[in-house]
Amino acid sequence: MIDLLRETPLGREVLREWKQEAEQYAEQRAVELAEQKLEQSLQQGEIQGKRRTLVHQLTRKFGPLSADLLDSVQNISDPDRLERLIDAAVDSASLDRFRQQLG
Repeated sequence: MIDLLRETPLGREVLREWKQEAEQYAEQRAVELAEQKLEQSLQQGEIQGKRRTLVHQLTRKFGPLSADLLDSVQNISDPDRLERLIDAAVDSASLDRFRQQLG
């Protein structure tokens, strides 16, 4: 069928348009995928930064942290929850009080 299209001027024009549309679609899809990857990277960076801040605040206030507490912090992926926990770290009078906030 493609060979038949190539034999006529109209067929060649149709093939050229299809090719152009396919290239535009591929380019658009590549841009969308790149934007998605960038957004994911930014979100991961935000989460990692908040985790570091939380660990820093806790360590500064209460001294070295246990491995289980560090693991708990590393398993949190909600940036809003991390933000609340950073506030709780600053406001908590003891590590036990903070652990209650951690859940």
